[in-house]
Amino acid sequence: MVLHFGNINPSIDINKLDSKKYEVSVSTNKDVKNVNIKTKDGIALFTWANSEMADSLNVPTHGKSFSMDAQKKYSFVISGEENLVAKDITIIDQKRGYSNSIYLLSVFLSLFLMVTFATTKERVQPPKEQKTNLGKDLKDLIRNRPWIILLIIGLLFNVYNSIKQGIVVIYFSHYLHNQLLAASYMVGLMLASIAGAMITSPLGKRFGKRNLFIYALIFSGIVNALLVFLRSG
Repeated sequence: MVLHFGNINPSIDINKLDSKKYEVSVSTNKDVKNVNIKTKDGIALFTWANSEMADSLNVPTHGKSFSMDAQKKYSFVISGEENLVAKDITIIDQKRGYSNSIYLLSVFLSLFLMVTFATTKERVQPPKEQKTNLGKDLKDLIRNRPWIILLIIGLLFNVYNSIKQGIVVIYFSHYLHNQLLAASYMVGLMLASIAGAMITSPLGKRFGKRNLFIYALIFSGIVNALLVFLRSG
């Protein structure tokens, strides 16, 4: 979806330098604030051929992110892939691609949530003589110390997960220079979550739900702390 919605219909010229080295020039007919260029296989390395665009190091990377001005040519030296043609180069408007993809997914999410609500039936009926008092229920919750602790832990845990998942695309786009790899990562994360859910019940019976939750948080904290020692490049 990002490739489809982020397509900017660029003009791409390729000049073959040797069997695995090419000079590629790209341009577009409109201004684009943030594009990402790479090969479809994501193997080739890009270095700037435009002296005004290159930084002091001009380190080869598996793609480049930059802003494009209309009718201006941006040139790269691409190495590492053979038989490169124009259709093998992808240039994506990241803002439009990701925004429109999320808008579309949000529409489907809303529809499926409403379908779930409309087709879900409550099978456990409360006693007819039972009366509910929302104000009293809220007061009981506020005075319930274990519930307050769980509420705070749950809030912090969700903030942590939101931040971690929110930087996935940023990491794959600007550090690994392969935003499509984020999809594979999310699939792997989903499979790991399913496996975790399947072993939660037996582990909970062995260690207790409270202890298991504490152990899981400690383990997650240690594993994420190890990321400090990883290099960005």
